[in-house]
Amino acid sequence: MNTQRPTEENDLRQRTYWLIRLRWLAAAAVATGTFVCAHVLHIPVQETPLYAVSALLFLYNAAVLTLLRRLSDVDHSGREVKGAINFQISADLVILTFLLHFSGGA
Repeated sequence: MNTQRPTEENDLRQRTYWLIRLRWLAAAAVATGTFVCAHVLHIPVQETPLYAVSALLFLYNAAVLTLLRRLSDVDHSGREVKGAINFQISADLVILTFLLHFSGGA
C-alpha cells in the first residue's frame, strides 16, 4: 500500500552516495591545499596533522562506502540508511572541527 517507501529509501541512498562523493573531493582538497600552502606559498601550517586528517577522511569514506554497499545488498528499512546519514553528518562535523583547529582557525 505504501508505494513511496522504496522511492524514499532510494532517495536517501542517493543522498548518501552524494555525501561520499563530496567527501572524496574534500579529502583530496585538504591534502592538496596543505601541500600548496606549505610548499608553494610558504605559509606555515601544521602539515602532519592536516595530512593525517586527509588520510582519516579517505579511510572513513571508504568504510562508509563499504557499509552502504552492504546495506544495499540486503533487505533493510530506511532506518539503517538514515542512521548512516546521521553518523556521516556528525563525523563530518567532528572532522571539520579538527580541520579548523589545525589550519589555524577561521
